[in-house]
Amino acid sequence: MDNVFTSVTIVPAGAISPFEWSDCTPETGSETADFSTVVRHPFQVVSDSKGSLVLLDQTRLFLDLVAAGLNYVPVQQCAAESVRLASERLTLTGFGPRDLERLLAAHPDQLVAGTLEAAPFGFVSVTIEFPNGEPVTVYARHSSRLGCPTSLDLLFRAVLAHGQYSLTADPQFQPGTPFRVHHPTAWLTLPEYHLQDLFSAASSGHRFPPGVINARTPYRVFNIDFPISVLASDIPVEEKEIYLRDLILFREQSCRTAYFNGPVYILNR
Repeated sequence: MDNVFTSVTIVPAGAISPFEWSDCTPETGSETADFSTVVRHPFQVVSDSKGSLVLLDQTRLFLDLVAAGLNYVPVQQCAAESVRLASERLTLTGFGPRDLERLLAAHPDQLVAGTLEAAPFGFVSVTIEFPNGEPVTVYARHSSRLGCPTSLDLLFRAVLAHGQYSLTADPQFQPGTPFRVHHPTAWLTLPEYHLQDLFSAASSGHRFPPGVINARTPYRVFNIDFPISVLASDIPVEEKEIYLRDLILFREQSCRTAYFNGPVYILNR
C-alpha cells in the first residue's frame, strides 16, 4: 500500500510528454472510452535525467484529455531502472512486396534493402517477412540518433496508408476459434530499443508509432476512477492531492482494493 501512496500523484498535464504519435492510432479499446466523468487509470510516467516526465501508455486518451482542456491528471510514477521495453513482432495487413518496392524507390536516401550481416553506420535494420518469400532486411537511416528515425516513420505511415499493423497473435489460439484474425501480408521485426530512445523521442518530437514499443513495469495501479470535476476545479493542486490520498485510503478501508502478486493479464482493457 505504501508504494501506491508514494507513486500515484497529481501532476500538471503540461509536464508530461508522450513518446508516441497519436494520429492514425490503431483502435485500443479503453483509449477511446468515454472520459466525461472520471479518469479511469492513472497514466504511467517515468522521469528522465532532467526530471521531465515521459508518458508510457494511454497516449491517445492523454492527448484527448489535454485537448479537452484538462490541466491536471493522476499519474503513477515509475522508477527508470524498473522499466523494461519490448519491441513486439508486428503483423502487417494490406502492405505487400510491391508496396515495399515503391516505398524504397520513393525514399532511397532513407530506406535501403540489403544483405549485409550488420547495419551500416548511421542505419538500423528491420526485417520484413512476406508469405512464401524470403525475409527482407531493410536498413533505415538513423543518423540523428534522436527518437524514432524519420525512415521508420515513413515505413509505418506507408503501412497505415495501405492497411494496418498489430501485434502478432500466437498461432496456437487461432485454429478452431470463431474469431478470425486479418490475413497477414507481412511480418515486421524492429530493432531493440532502450529507455533513452523514449526520452529522446519525447524531448525531440521524433515520436514512435503507437503500440510498437511496450513499456513493462513491476506493478501497475488500475481503477483510480478520479473525478474529472476535481481535476478541473480551481482548488490548489495540494488539495487535489489530499483528495487523492483520502480516496485511496477510503477504498482500502472499505475493502474495495485488491493486490495480485505476480504477472496479471488483462484481456480487455
